[in-house]
Amino acid sequence: GRQFTIYTDHKPLIFAFQQKNEKASPRQLRHLQYISEFSTDIRHIGGKENIVADSLSRIESISEIDYDKIADAQIDNQDLNELRSKPSLHFKQYPLDSGKLLWCDISTTKIRPFIPQDFRMHIFQKFHSLAHPGVKSTVKQIASRFIWLNIRKDITQWAKSCIHCQKNKINRHTRAQIATYKEVDDRFSVIHIDIIGPFPTSEGKTYCLTCIDRFTCWIEVIPLANVTAETGAREFYDHWISRFGMPYRVITDQGSQFRSELFKNIGVICGFKVCTTTAYHPQCNGKIERIHRTLKAAIRAHNSIKWTQTLTTVLLGLRSALRGDTNYTIAQMVYGQPIRLPGEFFEKPKSILDTDTFAKELQKQMQLLKPLDTRRHPSQKIFVHKDLHTCTHVFIRIDRVRKPLEPPYDGPFPVVKRHDKYFTVTIKGKDINISIDRLKPAYLLLTEVDAPHHKKLDTAPTLPNENLTAHQETEKQESDLLDKDVQKKTTRSGRRVRFPARYKD
Repeated sequence: GRQFTIYTDHKPLIFAFQQKNEKASPRQLRHLQYISEFSTDIRHIGGKENIVADSLSRIESISEIDYDKIADAQIDNQDLNELRSKPSLHFKQYPLDSGKLLWCDISTTKIRPFIPQDFRMHIFQKFHSLAHPGVKSTVKQIASRFIWLNIRKDITQWAKSCIHCQKNKINRHTRAQIATYKEVDDRFSVIHIDIIGPFPTSEGKTYCLTCIDRFTCWIEVIPLANVTAETGAREFYDHWISRFGMPYRVITDQGSQFRSELFKNIGVICGFKVCTTTAYHPQCNGKIERIHRTLKAAIRAHNSIKWTQTLTTVLLGLRSALRGDTNYTIAQMVYGQPIRLPGEFFEKPKSILDTDTFAKELQKQMQLLKPLDTRRHPSQKIFVHKDLHTCTHVFIRIDRVRKPLEPPYDGPFPVVKRHDKYFTVTIKGKDINISIDRLKPAYLLLTEVDAPHHKKLDTAPTLPNENLTAHQETEKQESDLLDKDVQKKTTRSGRRVRFPARYKD
């Protein structure tokens, strides 16, 4: 091909062609070999002398306000004539260097040029893009230097519609009223499951599968060696289903073990429905999230590294503890009578009832047991932005650990359907249920709305109980769609390792 010379101010590149191949890494050798296919005549030039390449690297250019074009657009402008007719304003023409006359308002201490329609957005972007101030600051900054008809209204609308401001500024978070579950009529019909860990390795176990019945609050904690879908499904079947039978519904979070096809197929075969909560909303699965704190505190109180050996003792204490809301122990809710604990001195009098009579009496007493209504927290302040009921797009708060300088919100995303506790939004072509506590309304200009991807909004009213069921039944993980594609690998223990992009090679 044609020979040419490369001038650069990067001295290490020139030295790389002069050094011995033994000192270069295999990757550097591949890069140098690829560059040598085009040219090896690379010469150094000082940075101050490399004007052409330096100017091309400046992708952002400074655009000044062209007052000559503004003066031409002021001729026979209807908005200017309307403003000139107002007695509170005083307009005067000022000559420019080109000889053209520019209409300006001198009713204040500053000379304010009149800006026609075609130049207003450019003026706004020039001042607002400096530090992206708030609405009031932007209005004062621009209105004190320029004038046009309805200037404050336009600036307010544009400042509220700034995508960069909405994604990076944190306002008051949405906090909807806590919803209630449907009442459970039978024991072991609805259960909550979750996985906690990793713990310090004890007897080869580092995780725990926790299961709790919503009616009786009976809890099972199963140590796990790993958190694969096969292990979780097997332990759940061996330790819960084999003892208490098939539930009607299983409520989980969006863990990959519970969203796997294996766990779903087990639910279809066994006859229970798997309901998942929305992403980053543990309140929906609060029945088991709250017991995790009590469980961990009890294990820590034993002050033993072999937590698997003290786990059974901790479970005995939790099941025999008197609950303040029902005045019964968990064991009484399951067995009909309290269990005998270590250290009891007196023996309970033996019952003279026969087996049939005892079974009938036990069944009668069990039918009288009803779970108490869930308690609300009136001290919690409720705030739902009024524009959430009418907005076409929303921003989603990023609740995972963010990178430095990463925006706290992502979006905007179009709204497909509204409910009291969650919205259905479209993310990368998929409809995802998002908790309303993570949403804030998006203010967009008409030109920014993506019409081809905007679906018809369904605002049909729904009952609160139905909302909660649908709030749990979303089986898609929105966090996976929002995260960038990162190389993942799974270790033997089931832990997922994410490698940075620079280690992909």
